[in-house]
Amino acid sequence: LRSRKEILQRLTSHVVVNAYFSKSSFVAGVLDMGLYVISRFRDDAYFRYLTKDKPTGGKMPQTVRWENGHEASRRKPFWNYSIKNGQEGRILSTIVHSRSLKRNIRLCIWESEDEKVRKQYVSTDTQIQAIDVMDYYGTRFQVGCCFRDSKQFTGLTDCQRRELDKLNFHFNVALNAVNLELRKRGQPYQWHL
Repeated sequence: LRSRKEILQRLTSHVVVNAYFSKSSFVAGVLDMGLYVISRFRDDAYFRYLTKDKPTGGKMPQTVRWENGHEASRRKPFWNYSIKNGQEGRILSTIVHSRSLKRNIRLCIWESEDEKVRKQYVSTDTQIQAIDVMDYYGTRFQVGCCFRDSKQFTGLTDCQRRELDKLNFHFNVALNAVNLELRKRGQPYQWHL
C-alpha cells in the first residue's frame, strides 16, 4: 500500500479489507497514510462502549466499560437502521472503543430479522454513516466476483505475454467482457452480507 499511497489517496479515502487485516499494526499503518479502514470483526470481538457516566470513585474510572458488541447492543442505545436489499434485517450502529485496535471506531452490527444471525463491521472513520460502511464492504465482493468470473470464463489467466502493456490490455479485455455480459443480461453484481 505504501508504494501506491498517492494513487490510493486520489481515488478514495477508505480501504476495504477482510477480517484478517483487522489488526492494530495494519490499521495504524493505513491511518498513517491518511486513509480509513473498513473491515469486519470476529463475532466474539470485545469493545468498550463510550459512556457519559460520572466516575464511581473506584480504582478504575467508569468512563469506559468493557462489553461484547452483541451484548451491549441489547442494553445500550444504538442507532437502528432497517435495510431491505435482498438481505432483510437491521443495522445497529454506534461509536465504540476497540480494545484490539486501541482507538474509537464506528461499529455496525448487521442483524437478521429473526435476530439469529449477526455480523460486525467496523470503520475507523467515525463520521461515516452505517449504511455507507455496509455499501463499501459490499463492493469488496463485487470486485472479487468480477475477478473470479474473469478467471473462469474469459481467460484472465491464459495470457502468455510478458510485456506490461500487452498484459494490461489482456486483463482489461477479460474484465470488461464479464461486465459487458452482465450488463447485457441486466444482472449487475449484488452484494450479500
